[in-house]
Amino acid sequence: MLLLTFGVALGQWTGSFAETSAQDVPLIPSVIMAVNSFLSALGAVYTERVLKAHQTEVLSTFATNLHMSAHTLLMNGAKACLWEGTS
Repeated sequence: MLLLTFGVALGQWTGSFAETSAQDVPLIPSVIMAVNSFLSALGAVYTERVLKAHQTEVLSTFATNLHMSAHTLLMNGAKACLWEGTS
């Protein structure tokens, strides 16, 4: 998590460290990327937890991946219909 956040901070930084003032670093994009990094790390940890849960030890790797991809398609399909659908 720290490495991901550090990488995002470096990506948002403009100019060199010696030349940069506090006003050169955009605050809102930096905060958005920090939140995005946090959510990405949280999703990765939660996915590992789901894959290694006691209930999924009877499933094969293929069945677990199929189960997770079905949920992804369901969530993305609902978002596409509700958010991006045209009238």
